[in-house]
Amino acid sequence: MKLIDFIKFIFKKINPYHFFALFILAFIAAIITYANLGITKEFIGDDAGVIYHYLNIVIKNVFNMWDSYTFPGRANVIASIALLHVGSMNILNHLGLTSIFIDRIYYFLFYFVSSMGMYFLAFHIGNILFITSKNRIWIASITGAMFYILNNFTMILLSFPTTNYLYSYMFLPWIFLLYFKDFHISNKLWKKLIFGITFLVLLSGNPSNTISIVFLLSIYELFFRENNKIINNWKQIIPTLLLVLLLSSYIYLPILGNKENPYGKISSSDNKVSIAYNSSTTSIINLLRFRGHPSQDNFSFSNFVLSDYTTITNYILLAIALFFLFKKKIKKIEIFLLLTFVLFLFLSKAEHSPFSWINNLIYEKVPFFEMYRASYFKFIYFCTFSLSLLLAISILEIDKFLVRFSLSFYVKKFLLIIPILLIFYSAKPFFLGNVVRNIHKSIIPIEYHSVNTYLSNKKVDFSVLSLPQLPSGQVLDWGNGNYYAGFTNTDIYMLGRPVWVNSWFLSKPILSNNLMDYKDFLNKTNVKYIILHKDVPENYSFEVNMKGFLGGQTNFRKLNKQIILDNDYKIVRDTRYFKIFELNKYIPHIYVQKSTSINSNLIKKMPLLEFKNINPTKYRIIVHEAKGKFPLVFSESFHDGWKSYLVNGNNKTIGNDNSGNLLNYKILDGNTEDQASEEELKSFIDKGWITSLGDGNEKEIKHQKW
Repeated sequence: MKLIDFIKFIFKKINPYHFFALFILAFIAAIITYANLGITKEFIGDDAGVIYHYLNIVIKNVFNMWDSYTFPGRANVIASIALLHVGSMNILNHLGLTSIFIDRIYYFLFYFVSSMGMYFLAFHIGNILFITSKNRIWIASITGAMFYILNNFTMILLSFPTTNYLYSYMFLPWIFLLYFKDFHISNKLWKKLIFGITFLVLLSGNPSNTISIVFLLSIYELFFRENNKIINNWKQIIPTLLLVLLLSSYIYLPILGNKENPYGKISSSDNKVSIAYNSSTTSIINLLRFRGHPSQDNFSFSNFVLSDYTTITNYILLAIALFFLFKKKIKKIEIFLLLTFVLFLFLSKAEHSPFSWINNLIYEKVPFFEMYRASYFKFIYFCTFSLSLLLAISILEIDKFLVRFSLSFYVKKFLLIIPILLIFYSAKPFFLGNVVRNIHKSIIPIEYHSVNTYLSNKKVDFSVLSLPQLPSGQVLDWGNGNYYAGFTNTDIYMLGRPVWVNSWFLSKPILSNNLMDYKDFLNKTNVKYIILHKDVPENYSFEVNMKGFLGGQTNFRKLNKQIILDNDYKIVRDTRYFKIFELNKYIPHIYVQKSTSINSNLIKKMPLLEFKNINPTKYRIIVHEAKGKFPLVFSESFHDGWKSYLVNGNNKTIGNDNSGNLLNYKILDGNTEDQASEEELKSFIDKGWITSLGDGNEKEIKHQKW
């Protein structure tokens, strides 16, 4: 079959209107992506930080669920949720795509996948509810799709770097579409697979959003689904449930196995503070326009959204979406969508009046409801979802209403596309490139890539102390309007080593910028290097009403003077943005303390340890020349999951090396400080202190060119 014949065949099988929608929505997504991200800068900052630009680190955390890079380590049982997201990024990276290009792919996909899902869902509902031409259903459906991606909520959502949490929004219409089309209770395996895989991608989003979506589907099934299809088709739904459970087992098994709350242990007082903060601007007037972010004035588009014309435009779109209420008989699905809008509008306001006492009661009495403390982000999703569908339905109702009047064809068409014009007007920041803030568009300096390579070539298991310490997050000024600003500390990823920094994971962080306050800490941990930042500004004032005082330059000068005068440190790197100091005294990650006693008996002779870091959650330790009891110190934060296992010491040591390997032994480039000399290696082998050697082949170090 020729290509042209194949295309004709596809067009006959598939509604051509769908191809037009695909092209239009892809074009809109591409224009918005280019307008906001451009082509040269990296999209970093806020919670996402630089995480997805260092996939080799993220993939370790996803597979092991122990974050060893946030020194001294922390458990993260929900890290596996991001497996599909991180895995797909790794595939693209291995295909040769740069992080800058991958940023743009996922930014584009948010708009395209979200809008196409809403388009097909609205088209399906319109086809069921209305006996009218495909052309009219198409106009209504694509209007609903545009509104779903071009509104004040997505304007805020997409001002931040994209993460896997956005999958909840992207696949919400798709899972409802497959549900309405009975893919989950179909007797065809391929339909079950599509539903199961789509649900798996949905599960890769925010866990609390997934629970909300399941709750919403359950409500629809119980109260609005005709003929109780789930009950009558239980034999078909059980295989689908088993399939979903099987596909998603890598997500929930670690949570069940560790018996932990995925959201961690957060006090009730912390919850109250968080809820109060997140509901500070969630008035009903704001929420009806999909506004209500606690820092809504800190966006480049804030003035435009607050203008009178934009406010009026948003309320007109709301009124159009509710036009269906004026007909005589409202259908069940319309009632469901309206109640969804009202319910989640109420939950979105949280502690904001009126009836805030009801919300307080919900947060206090409903178990685990604290996962919804970021009320605006967690609940307004469903308001945009339901109103987008109601807008599409109301346009079809308006079309029926216009039939009563003797209007010309072109006048009717114009009236039907007025909502699209209003959507485009209120979405001007998307097309003018004002959605993404400039502070999140940067280029990571090459000096950070160079020091990453330098530290990666060190074959010793060590950690880094980052100074000066900041109260929360990190702000770095790289010059010429090039910044990093966010709650994730970049050093963890840019240095590629476990880094001690202040973060909300630490219960008692050290915030001092006096070197003496770290002496005791440094004597008990495996910190080998200190990074002293020159690029933390004294104060900052961004173009989006974000100001603060950090005292970065003052603290740099103070700490720099203290470190230089201390003989325990020597400088090994000095760049425009930071200095790297090495500690003369270094404690291994796993070690035997030399000055100690057990049961009042002084330990004089300490054994020698040989250990290997197999992965972030597994170490192999071999003890040489042990004469009795001795203390074994592990510089990692305690967790119930850490276990020690004693195995038989039958490992054969190499002993004298007669293979000739030592004749070819040499110190690798850049390894003079960490690698044993030939004489030392011979001594270790003679004493049986090395249990395994390489194959004698020359080792290569991969140098990354930036």
